[in-house]
Amino acid sequence: MNCRNCAAPLTQSVGPLRMICTFCHTIQAATDMAHTVDRVLIFGEAEGVSCPACSTEMVSAQVDDIRACYCQGCRGLLLSSPEFRQVVETRRAQYRGAELPARPAHSTEFSRQLTCPSCHDRMEVHPYYGAGRAIIDSCAPCALVWVDCGELANLEQTPGRRTPPVLETLNLVADQQQENLIESETASESPLRRLMRMAFTIRESASERT
Repeated sequence: MNCRNCAAPLTQSVGPLRMICTFCHTIQAATDMAHTVDRVLIFGEAEGVSCPACSTEMVSAQVDDIRACYCQGCRGLLLSSPEFRQVVETRRAQYRGAELPARPAHSTEFSRQLTCPSCHDRMEVHPYYGAGRAIIDSCAPCALVWVDCGELANLEQTPGRRTPPVLETLNLVADQQQENLIESETASESPLRRLMRMAFTIRESASERT
């Protein structure tokens, strides 16, 4: 199997679903069916947003009832930070299967440098600070999170707290109420939807010029 990004042979694996390219540090799915593990519904409409991991143009997708950008090259996902947390906490609370031991992080996961598709600054790579264990890339100013294929399933199935503490739950409810109020007053968009709209506007402007 060769890297989809630089065509070098893929020789190192990270868990059963992912391979790491030792040349360009791209993390890729070991199977074309990797999206089924993370339970991603792919719509396939081009979003005009480049994948931060392999530069493939991402397509529209849905995780539970959350809109996301999906890369058909490396099988990763781009979500807004609040919605990513919502997906993780909901799936962990509802999970009833066997818990899997947390896998050790690969050094390449921390050494690679991803660029935020919105502001084009470097994304921060770090362990997910909530329940579950996974390495994620995030852009705090843009409130976007990138997860490689298999990481949602990893976050869902690893041991740890599954029901948020009462105080955290109350805070989440208060935050959600505040977000709903802001949306009703200003019709605000999530960071991911704003990014999608901007990409669509750019495509429309380019087509009009031609």
